[in-house]
This record gives sequence, structure tokens and C-alpha cells, in this order.
Amino acid sequence: MDQTLKRMHIYIVSDSTGETGEAMAQALSAQFPHCSVTLTLFSQCRSQEDVRAVLDTIPTDAEEVALVFHSVLMPAVADFLWQYCREKHLAVVPLYSPAIHIMEEALGEKAVYLPGLSREMNEDYLHKISSIEFAVRFDDGKEPETGLPQADIVLMGVSRTSKTPLSMLLAIKGYHVANLPLVPEVRLPEALDRVDPRRMVGLVIDPERLNAIRSQRLQTLGLNASMYADTTRIAKELAYAETVFARFACPVIDVTRQTIEETAAQILRHVRKQLGTDVQRRES
Repeated sequence: MDQTLKRMHIYIVSDSTGETGEAMAQALSAQFPHCSVTLTLFSQCRSQEDVRAVLDTIPTDAEEVALVFHSVLMPAVADFLWQYCREKHLAVVPLYSPAIHIMEEALGEKAVYLPGLSREMNEDYLHKISSIEFAVRFDDGKEPETGLPQADIVLMGVSRTSKTPLSMLLAIKGYHVANLPLVPEVRLPEALDRVDPRRMVGLVIDPERLNAIRSQRLQTLGLNASMYADTTRIAKELAYAETVFARFACPVIDVTRQTIEETAAQILRHVRKQLGTDVQRRES
């Protein structure tokens, strides 16, 4: 190695994961291609004791420049870090405070100074995307052996009981939902026996209302009357659905006079009552 090569050790101190500080340190280090830069990350430093513990590990007599990048938001901890670095004669770069102070002045509003919010927002957004993809993939009984056991909520009902729109609305709220159409002539998938009944919800509708919906659907498609909208057929389907709901002892919600939003809220009240905070089986 060239003996004249300057060396710097950047210590990144964060009260969250430190990803932002690490990315910033890497980006700025790239602007000094003739220097050797080492990065060390200290995350989850949320107290003065945490800060003191990590700063005390930094040698002050090493043959390299020591620099502290910090993305600590909590004011008391950030102030302590700044003062402690000065006492140890360590150069410190605050990554957030200049920008956040300018934003406060421009907005006329104080920041909340809570660590990890951007990460939580990103994770929540990504989970919602995952939930929507799940609802699309396992809509209308597709891939039941995979979808049903993995779902947070399983909706069951005859055709035109709002299973798909409910699945999508619940997905937007972050729930993995699979829905299963109930047809007398079609055997229930074996995977349904592996679903916790507390995650199942049955959907029913007034026969006359269902007849009107199905008839309108046929008219929209330019089709003539068929068994799909036949009142006898509808009665048979609804009776079959009731036997399925009874078999699994799942709650039944009548969607006849409810909006999608009202039905979704009722579904969530049920599963939360049964499962508490364990409804969403998302990875931590």
C-alpha cells in the first residue's frame, strides 16, 4: 500500500438502523478516491449511556483520521453526543440537524424527533404492496393449497357477494386475504381444513338482491338469462354456503345493505376479537 495514502475511519452513530448514515458516509467517501476509508456502524443508540459506550471505543491516537457521522434525532441524546465528541476531540458531522432545523423554520412547525419513522413507513408501504399482490394472486379460489393456509383472512361466499372488492380493500389495510367462491358442484379444497376457523368469514346476501345483481351482470355482458341468475339456483347456492359456514363455525356477515367499507370493518372487528394483535402474520 502507498505509505502516503491518507486513512480515515468514519464511525456512524444512529438511534435507528443507521442505514441513512451509512449510505451518506459511503457517498461522501467516494469523493475522496485517494483516501482509504473504513466505516463502522453503531445502531440503536437511544440514550446517553449508549452514546458514551460506543464513543469510548474510538481510539484517539490512531494513525488515521477519526470522524463521527451521527443521525441521532432525539435532541437530548444528540446534544450529549455533540458535547462528548468535543471533549474527546473527535470531529462530528450531524446528518439531520441542519436540514431539519431549516424545515422547521420554513414550515413553522416542530419536528417530532422520533427515530425510525421513515423505515416504519417504508416497511408499511412494502407490506401493503405485498398484501395487494397476495389478494390478486389468491383471488377467486386460485392456488388454494398455497393461499388459504397463508392468509390472514379467508373470505367465503357465493358469486357476487363482494369477495374480491373486500379482499382488495383489506389488502390496502395491510392484510393478506384469500377468497373462495362456494359452488355446490365444486368440492372444497383440502387446504381449507388447515385454516384456523377464526380467520374465516362467510358472506351472504339477500336472494332477491343477488338475483338483481346477477341479472344486471348478465345484461352488462350482453348475455341472455341463464342459471346464473335463476332464483332456484341462487337458493341452492346460498343453502350450500350455509352448510359450509356451519361446518367451520365461522361468522356470517350479510352484505345486502352494507357498503364495502362497513363490511370490511365488521370483518376486522371479528378477526381482531378472535386473534387480537396476531391477525397479521407478517414477518418482523
